[in-house]
Amino acid sequence: MHKSGPVEVQVVFDSSRQRGRRTRPVARPSVSRAMLLLGAISLLVSGAMYYAIWWKVDPFIYLSLCLKSPLDVRVPTAETAGGRSDLEDAASVIFRIRPERNSNPGTDSGETTAAAPRWTGSTARNVIGAAAYSWLTLATLGCLALALAAGVQLSSGSAGGMRILGAFLTIGIAAALAYGAFRVWGEFKIGYKPNHLRLGMGGLVLLAAAVGLTIRRGSRPASRVASIALIVAAAGSAVGLYLWGEAGAIEMRYAAPGFLALVFAVHSLFAWILLPLSWRI
Repeated sequence: MHKSGPVEVQVVFDSSRQRGRRTRPVARPSVSRAMLLLGAISLLVSGAMYYAIWWKVDPFIYLSLCLKSPLDVRVPTAETAGGRSDLEDAASVIFRIRPERNSNPGTDSGETTAAAPRWTGSTARNVIGAAAYSWLTLATLGCLALALAAGVQLSSGSAGGMRILGAFLTIGIAAALAYGAFRVWGEFKIGYKPNHLRLGMGGLVLLAAAVGLTIRRGSRPASRVASIALIVAAAGSAVGLYLWGEAGAIEMRYAAPGFLALVFAVHSLFAWILLPLSWRI
């Protein structure tokens, strides 16, 4: 009868699998610092864009709408049929409206005659107003999208405390905006001052950044959307200047192709930096 030797049983345990213990992926410190840096830069750029849009360009747009929009002045006591009244001549001088004809064709001042605008009258007035408010809308949306992306980037590159901070900031800023709008409407109604609107837009930019802080994931799509919004807003800047030039609201040298290309490049510069980075986030 064959006798077998003693049987030894060895149990091998996997030390990486322990009951009640879960492993979580830890982000690399260099990636987190890079995300925080990108979020800080995006927030600074969005703030600079807000200041340029609402405190530099908007006053210029408001002044141009008042001075450059053609006025239709008609009075029953005109000098002759089809002639220009004294009130029309005064309005042309005050608001710098280009007269329809040269009052003294024999005079030669030696200056180069400016090219006549493509649109005049009510058409030019409508084009100037539509281009101005369309540009303001596109530029503000691009600024808000960038502020939101900045908040998401900061939240993605930091610990979970950013989400709590973002929630408190969102509630506080939203409450402040609602209270400010209530006070302004109760005191001024529709006749609020331009600075009220500009301050309100600044609050919206801060609100967008605060909402972004509450979003832990999604920095890649948020950055892409912000980049596309900035590029569209930059295209709106070029188109708006071209339309204003054709309507006689600005000098034609500001509507030249070279200057329009420069405006588009400057306005969309950060978008061309952020867009390739969004693919590597």
